[in-house]
Amino acid sequence: MRPDIAAGPDRDGTDPAPTGTGGNPALGGKPIVFINCPYDRPYMPYFAAIAFTAYCCKTQPVCALTDMRGTAGRLDNIKNRIAASDFSIHELSPPSVFRQGLSIALNPEKQPRHNMAFELGLTLGATYWGGPVQQKHKALLLARNGSDVRRALSDLNLLDPQIHDGKIEILIEKVYMFLNERRGPGTTGPADIIRKFRKFQDETPEIARKMIWEPARFNIIECHDDYMVAMVDRIDAGS
Repeated sequence: MRPDIAAGPDRDGTDPAPTGTGGNPALGGKPIVFINCPYDRPYMPYFAAIAFTAYCCKTQPVCALTDMRGTAGRLDNIKNRIAASDFSIHELSPPSVFRQGLSIALNPEKQPRHNMAFELGLTLGATYWGGPVQQKHKALLLARNGSDVRRALSDLNLLDPQIHDGKIEILIEKVYMFLNERRGPGTTGPADIIRKFRKFQDETPEIARKMIWEPARFNIIECHDDYMVAMVDRIDAGS
């Protein structure tokens, strides 16, 4: 079965993979959205915008960083998250395009990673060869521009990603449209989500101090779970 694609720290463990979607009771019964994107500083505002929009659309965003306190290794954690998710969002542009003026050619520490393509492959494999639940999975592909993807993942030339031009506002609109079209009308529109997200960004230093984090380190990667809690608190408070 063809997947439904929207056009345009390791340890051994034996945690069982989740067997169903449709909303995990442990997460309040909300549909689950797996986010697959670069985990580096230039992409952090985009990552946060995707998660914020998913929360505003009454879904539960998760990723490979979500609650790593279990016994499963990193790969098992990723597989479990994908198997349990109703939707997934995949940023396909290489991380280097978000690093303005940085050359990666001669610096091994800045060589491109392939985690995003790997996690997309796991997701597509689940929709092709998984059970009936996994075959209902819906995926959104994103890219800064089309040429990024055509160069890096030529096998996807028939699955056009949604283009956001590196702009947070367009990214939020794309994620909102994807989730709302598949879940029904939400309670807020993209313009309101953009306004709330900008306000949350402005309040982040004060939130960090209240949560006893250094403001410079309080971000969606270095303190992922606490950051997500703060995000939900602000949305629930009607920020």
